[in-house]
Amino acid sequence: MAIKLWDWEKKPSTQMRYLKRGDIFCFVYDEHSYCFGRIIESVPKEYCIVEIFDYISDKPIIDEDTVLNAKRLLPPMNIDSKYVFQDKIGGDWRIIGHQDDFMPEDYDDLYMLKWDGFGNYFKVDFHGNQIEINEEERSKYITVGFHDPNKKVIREAVVKKLYGDKSEGGQFPTNEEELHKYTDQLFDARKYSEVIPAILSFPEDKMSRRLAGLLIASYNNLSKFDEALDSLNKFKPLFSDLMYRWYYYAGYALLYKKDYDKLPPIIDEGIKECERAYEEGKLTELYRNRERGHFKYFNSEMKSALDELERCKSINGLVIDGDTLIRYEDDGVTTDIVIPEGVKKIKYEVFRNNKTIRSVVIPEGVEDIGLKAFSGCTNLENITFPSTLKFVRGEPQTFEDSKWYKNQPKGQIKCGNYLYFYTGDEEEIIIDDGIDIIGARVFADNKTIKKVSMPDSVKKIHADAFKNCVNLVDVRLSSKLDFISSYAFQNCISLEEIKLPGGMTRFANEVFMGCVNLKEVIFPDTIVELLGGIFDGCKNLEKVHLPDNAEGVTDSYIKWDHKLEGRMFRGCEKLREVTIPKGIKKVLEETFAGCTSIQKIVVENPDMMFGQDTFGKKGKYPEALYENSPELPLHLSDGDIKQYINLDKMSDDMKAKMFTKRQSKSLDPFWEKSVNKGNAKAIGEKINELKATKLSAKEKKNADMFFEKYGGLI
Repeated sequence: MAIKLWDWEKKPSTQMRYLKRGDIFCFVYDEHSYCFGRIIESVPKEYCIVEIFDYISDKPIIDEDTVLNAKRLLPPMNIDSKYVFQDKIGGDWRIIGHQDDFMPEDYDDLYMLKWDGFGNYFKVDFHGNQIEINEEERSKYITVGFHDPNKKVIREAVVKKLYGDKSEGGQFPTNEEELHKYTDQLFDARKYSEVIPAILSFPEDKMSRRLAGLLIASYNNLSKFDEALDSLNKFKPLFSDLMYRWYYYAGYALLYKKDYDKLPPIIDEGIKECERAYEEGKLTELYRNRERGHFKYFNSEMKSALDELERCKSINGLVIDGDTLIRYEDDGVTTDIVIPEGVKKIKYEVFRNNKTIRSVVIPEGVEDIGLKAFSGCTNLENITFPSTLKFVRGEPQTFEDSKWYKNQPKGQIKCGNYLYFYTGDEEEIIIDDGIDIIGARVFADNKTIKKVSMPDSVKKIHADAFKNCVNLVDVRLSSKLDFISSYAFQNCISLEEIKLPGGMTRFANEVFMGCVNLKEVIFPDTIVELLGGIFDGCKNLEKVHLPDNAEGVTDSYIKWDHKLEGRMFRGCEKLREVTIPKGIKKVLEETFAGCTSIQKIVVENPDMMFGQDTFGKKGKYPEALYENSPELPLHLSDGDIKQYINLDKMSDDMKAKMFTKRQSKSLDPFWEKSVNKGNAKAIGEKINELKATKLSAKEKKNADMFFEKYGGLI
């Protein structure tokens, strides 16, 4: 195998598209060490799998023999190419060589780890085969990405490689420089409990500020704040030249110890010391501002904590802010939790990873359980749910790894009247009686389901509930259904028709997006609000009846007033006719983009406007609309008129009406092409007829402008 190596400073591109199998890389571990590895495989513009060599050097240099004989320091790991190699988040990773024809023996046994953005993980081999995996299996894969560029496992492996386990028998370095290097590595690996005995083994009379800082920071990171404060007092003289660091360690300990009485003077003195260090040239302006920022953060957190103490109440460790349970302060003893009456919302991760709790009673009135609120509660076996639940966030992560979730039988998993998740493999699903709400992503990505029937108790279907159910052909909706949320039936490619029950009042965006075989949908007239993209990509949709009472979207924040959101029918290639209800004042962009068969658009509101690019950025005004919807150009924006309208196909009467309605500087070129000696008289006569009717002041002004501009042609 030919290996080519080059100097660290050569800096060949590490952009994602250039990474390839066999590339040799080097990265800076810390100021003392460089690590090396090789790319096993790279997926362009996404991820790569790499192996880290069991070779560490104090220089960014490796030779061919070392590459060929190197063992793996760790199992192969998934690397986010953009964040690690391209953007170098958290460290400098460079390509320093390449090995031609490299192919590891375990190539076919390696997998890329992928996430679909909704909490589902998959392992994908290099041949494109994809297998869904659970959280437990996912945790076995080593990943390096944006949130943790120097993954903890890498740090631990490097420390073990460099030093072995020196903690056994107290065989720590006795030289101050070597001890600092060793404990600094341990600290980077977050092995704080090993840093402490190593530094304490060093004679106090020889202690340096660097070692004392690592000792105190380790105590703080282990929440041993009293020990940190004792060490601060003992070694205070060592910080005499950089007292702002001493105040920083003290402020950290006091803040998280919740000793708010002693914290304010520490913050004040710390800021003064930052200014003093800056004036003495020990800190640049950039670092002065950064260090000051630490103390400002302490002050902000202290004020927030004090405000919370004043605002919130604590009942048996349950911290409640208004009607929201925001935190649980575990005492390590309590096994049975009863959430107090009056709570409406449980905030995200409130009980996450609690190993003590065995049962929880959630009272009536609670409407919202936050993401991962009970995940990792491995001993939580019994949960009492209220009938008032409206949201259980983050399926199935909210109860993942809890004993309650693991004990649920295969099929429909319920939180009281709330359908939380589905784990079965049936072709026909009959939703259990009494279910009020079908939660987000309950059936998403299920390839087995063909038919679904809902009891009349179901009132809401949350986002993505049936997304990507590609074999779903028959859906019987509840007669009491009130709301269908975003993407609920997205990409249900086998669905041809669906009957929406009367009484529905709300319909969210992109509900049927990508339902390529959906042919007809009739909305009940009770629906008022219609959001965008509902039928985006429904290329076989032939007929749709929008509700007569629809008023579009009204939102004062974004200045929307009775607007029908864009992309409503984008890509509906077989759609022939649509009636826009009178309550709609404007249809936004790309509403009819790709509607190549559209024959007629009936506009019931005489003042309604179309947004720019109504028929797509490169679309054309459909020929059939000249004959079947002659009034439609009155409702197009200036941009659409210039972009789409074929002047030769427009009647003189229409040109006259458009002139009175739409004259503006942006349309001057349009009118110059439209008015000539052959038609000026006919247009003028029609404009005179219009002037005799009830025109607005602007319309009369536009009519007068016509004769001023083109009177010579009449």
